[in-house]
Amino acid sequence: MKSRRTFLVGGLCAASALPAVALPFSASADHLVRSPFCGKDYGTTPWQPAGEYFLEGAPERVNLADDDPGGVTVELFGSVFDSHCHPVIGARIDIWQSDHFGQYDEEGFKLRGHQVTGPSGTYCFVTVIPAPHDDDPPHFHTRVIGPAGKRLTTNVYLPSDGKGGGGKVDPSLIAISDAWGEIRRVRFDFVL
Repeated sequence: MKSRRTFLVGGLCAASALPAVALPFSASADHLVRSPFCGKDYGTTPWQPAGEYFLEGAPERVNLADDDPGGVTVELFGSVFDSHCHPVIGARIDIWQSDHFGQYDEEGFKLRGHQVTGPSGTYCFVTVIPAPHDDDPPHFHTRVIGPAGKRLTTNVYLPSDGKGGGGKVDPSLIAISDAWGEIRRVRFDFVL
């Protein structure tokens, strides 16, 4: 018998497969602003170091939440754009994170995965809210590799306290909250 969590997770991400259209700051078909903003005035997503916990070879998958049954589920979704605000098709997005206790799996692929963007440049992971780690606010480590080989490594921070970790992080690296109920949803768009 499937758990309620498995049932809820199964319905996520499909609903988030939104068309990748670059819209102005205040307008969006899904009532969310892009993060970071795409356009000539905003540049590309800022780089941050990968840290010591990256492991090559994470499996392709959407659901990471089952790796941490005690954690609170969150859906991280968005798009990958080039610097001209066009969707990037075929970009690989790797994600790795701590569990809800702040611990990383250093030997296997617990709370690790990757996806490849499709025709609209979108991605979606269903995972858990990571605990703060090493005095950093809750965040996901990410690596995006475009089809031409362009790489971006950065962290995506959760808007947990409404201030992005008390102002400790670059505001352009804070995901935009969509829903914060039983299942939380946050959006983050990468610009290569």
